[in-house]
Amino acid sequence: MSEIKAADGTYGNPIAFQREPAAKKLMKLSKIYDPREMNSYQFVAMTGLVMTILANIILLFIGKTVENFNALYLCWFVFFGAGTIANFNSKPDDHDHHHHH
Repeated sequence: MSEIKAADGTYGNPIAFQREPAAKKLMKLSKIYDPREMNSYQFVAMTGLVMTILANIILLFIGKTVENFNALYLCWFVFFGAGTIANFNSKPDDHDHHHHH
């Protein structure tokens, strides 16, 4: 088998360059619940969810209702889900500058 040149300038077996460690292939579940691991979409969705809950509590206290207000929960869930999919499909270096601390 012929050797190929890697990005770092070294030569090696082409099969070896295609393999990733098993640990990298596993999904990091902390990307779902840890704000430091979330991307911007997930962080916005979580912030929106918290604000919607607070607004809902205020509406309950003052006895007001807003038509279709609870649809916001579905919107935040979908937004968070799309962000989670994007986060799992990203490479570790793709979004390091977006982490929230």
